[in-house]
Amino acid sequence: MALSIAFPVDQAVETARELARSWERVALFLADNKDIAARGRYSAVKPCVRVSVTHEADPVAAMAEYARRAAAAGAEIEAEIRDTFSGVHARFGAAYVEFYAWTEQVVVSVPAVSPSLVGPLAALVAEGRAT
Repeated sequence: MALSIAFPVDQAVETARELARSWERVALFLADNKDIAARGRYSAVKPCVRVSVTHEADPVAAMAEYARRAAAAGAEIEAEIRDTFSGVHARFGAAYVEFYAWTEQVVVSVPAVSPSLVGPLAALVAEGRAT
């Protein structure tokens, strides 16, 4: 007997519509910020465009500037801390722009405390949106 798992059609349709709306918001942000768009790579695995700031003279300042601009365009800013690469996600709904660098460039670790983004990046995430 074959096992069949049905995905609710209405949920599938709404998810597709939300992704379409989110990608439109990402497209508008990138169209208005061509310097960021020129550095981005589309991810086939995640619903995002990835932008590296690892080779910037000051990766924290570059990431903070890009995140502020994304927030000004309506994105919600979230931290993404991993072992190798870390940074922020600028969420335009389900789709997002990921600004990232080597973890040691943008994360501060204190013994017995969870790692967090440094200085201005932590403030942006705490706000969720830049003003």
